Amino acid sequence: MKIKKILGLTLATSVIFGCVSEQNDRTAATLIGAGVGAMLGKSLSNDKNKGAAVGAMVGMVAGNIYAEALEKQEKSLRTDLAGSGALIYNTGKQIIITLPEGITFDTDSAVIKPQFFSYLNSLARNLLNHPSTTVDVIGHTDNTGTPDYNLELSILRAETVTSNLVALGIKGTRIRAHGVGEAYPIGDNSTNLGRLQNRRVEIYIIPVTG
Repeated sequence: MKIKKILGLTLATSVIFGCVSEQNDRTAATLIGAGVGAMLGKSLSNDKNKGAAVGAMVGMVAGNIYAEALEKQEKSLRTDLAGSGALIYNTGKQIIITLPEGITFDTDSAVIKPQFFSYLNSLARNLLNHPSTTVDVIGHTDNTGTPDYNLELSILRAETVTSNLVALGIKGTRIRAHGVGEAYPIGDNSTNLGRLQNRRVEIYIIPVTG
């Protein structure tokens, strides 16, 4: 029975992490954790009230720790990448760093600009200081040129960022490179500004929850 309870609490923690995707702050994560923990504790305990209370406490702690870790890394990233032009967003489940083309690559190039290397070093140090995460590097382009060319360019750019981070100490088993070409625009490709927004590399930092 004790083993089942432990497994149940582990499952609750996983559920918390999934639910937090729609929330952006520690309070939300804590409340979700408490709710899931209470339901689980109640279902596993002979004393329903006691089980609910214990489950709520465990869930609340797990949710709060999760959100606090994200907040801590987000804060340090904003310091480490200050002045770079990188955009940082904490979704509550992961941190997304957007690197506009203008600060990382010349047009039609997959060679990182020399002035960005100091920030890349800072990013690598941050990732090394927060080892319980995985990292996805995703390259994007606008729709200028052929889809095949854009896909290849996006892959090369993602791989370039990834290989440099690996060279700076990030384990290759922890980081993955993807290219999606022009498939996921965030701006209007019919305008210069929109195309500029679409030419980017995104870095998803995702806490390991299992």
